[in-house]
Amino acid sequence: MKYTNIYVACHKQANLPITSKLYTPIQVGTRHTKQITTYLTDDTGEHISSKNPFYSELTGWYWIWKNENHDIVGTSHYRRFFTTKESRATYLKSAIKFAAGLHKKRYGLYYTRNIDKWKNHILDSEDVTKLLKSYDIILPQQKVFKYSVETQYAKRHRIEDLKLMEQIVQEQTPDYYSSFKEVLGGNRLYSFNMFITSWELFDNYMSWLFPLLFELEKRSNILVNDTYQKRVCAFMAERLQNVWLHKTQLKTKELPVIYFKKCKEDHF
Repeated sequence: MKYTNIYVACHKQANLPITSKLYTPIQVGTRHTKQITTYLTDDTGEHISSKNPFYSELTGWYWIWKNENHDIVGTSHYRRFFTTKESRATYLKSAIKFAAGLHKKRYGLYYTRNIDKWKNHILDSEDVTKLLKSYDIILPQQKVFKYSVETQYAKRHRIEDLKLMEQIVQEQTPDYYSSFKEVLGGNRLYSFNMFITSWELFDNYMSWLFPLLFELEKRSNILVNDTYQKRVCAFMAERLQNVWLHKTQLKTKELPVIYFKKCKEDHF
């Protein structure tokens, strides 16, 4: 069996709904908070832990990329986990959406406060092994907007940063530029910065992603933003993940995501 590890990003101690050794909690932004002795931390070896206000969970990704090596690697959050299960309520909602002509709006996000019931529905190692025999990467179900991804970004964040990233992509990785334009002009988006894939593809993605984000950090006037908008590199990574996927044309498997409300400590 391949060595598989799914890292669970946490800002501080959380009531994690995991029991399997498949999942490893990693404290992100450790340089800015009190260290959790029972978690891995993102401030050892080669790291960018101090950049967490700008990169959010991506400081954990960077640490994993530079300090670990697995056959299969995944990313999750302390309150969001992949699942292959669907509740009866989900089937009912799907039927209603289908009847209303909304069946293509696959948000795939299940909110629950019942940790005891739903923790047994979290994706396990057997699920991962089986799925990756047929697919290159596991992702959350795409969100579908009524408007373009570019418009959605402008509604929630600073459009100047998105325009700046477009310029950076065109300059540094011009072969990805057409994919960038396709994604931003479309209305579908993989969000949450979650995935499970081979280490080879993970390395390929990180090697492409971080140079772009580091350049954005240099050029963007990040410090003018409030605490939420300072996380511009994490927000941009969600869009860039879609660009990378569009360019690489990987065989993807979309899964629903469980959102455990009782696990909420900080906002990702």
